Amino acid sequence: ENGVYGSLRDYYIESSGGKFKPTFDIYPVKLSQNFSNYNSESKFILSSIDVMVERADFKARASKYEKVIPFVILHPTSKEQASKINSGFFNHMYSLQYSAGKIYSKNGYSFNNYAFVSQKAENKPNATSTKDVAMLGAFIHEFSHVIGLVDLYSTDANGYATVGPLPYDVMALGLRNGNGGYPPTFSAFEREAMGWLKPTEIVKSDSIYELKNLSQMQAYAVSNPNNKNEYFIIEYRPAVGFDSRSEERRVGKECRS
Repeated sequence: ENGVYGSLRDYYIESSGGKFKPTFDIYPVKLSQNFSNYNSESKFILSSIDVMVERADFKARASKYEKVIPFVILHPTSKEQASKINSGFFNHMYSLQYSAGKIYSKNGYSFNNYAFVSQKAENKPNATSTKDVAMLGAFIHEFSHVIGLVDLYSTDANGYATVGPLPYDVMALGLRNGNGGYPPTFSAFEREAMGWLKPTEIVKSDSIYELKNLSQMQAYAVSNPNNKNEYFIIEYRPAVGFDSRSEERRVGKECRS
């Protein structure tokens, strides 16, 4: 719907082969000041947490959360508009122990790792329609940092992505495929990092191997005989579903994370 393929939950179920089926509890909060008045990310986040933990629905669900609760802050405007308020308000993952100087506790609940993501689609700072909310790729990219993945690109002196899988990986520029609505599913490397997939090691060069669709949670690994710490992963990923827009983006554009 609205130019977005599937949902956040659909994405992780597909990427994990059904092993990771997350649910997200959403708590709208109203603060005493406008977003534009917050010149500090930590002040905005801590103020939001203070309001959230007082909600009856949060208290009713909190017993199921981890001891230190990972979370996502969806701020109420676009990335461009937020950056005009504060240059540090781009989409990113961070920890309160650094941005606020401590793991924050309130009413017995503790918070640290979080994703900071714009709620409105890019270039539409005054968006009001659901069609203007299309940040699925950015949401997935930043939340994947929260659960342990790292960026898979390098940047030049101007901050532009230059090296890496680029449009073929959500931890590179793939988060922007299809205007952010078609992020590619996790690569075999990322699925291995999450413990969802174990690549088959190719050890006999004269053998025949069948490479199946990555959606079947199968890939191959080839070790470098000259470097025990390096290996290559071979995967087959047809251009369907979440992966159907990767071919649209062959030129690197800015990707800060």
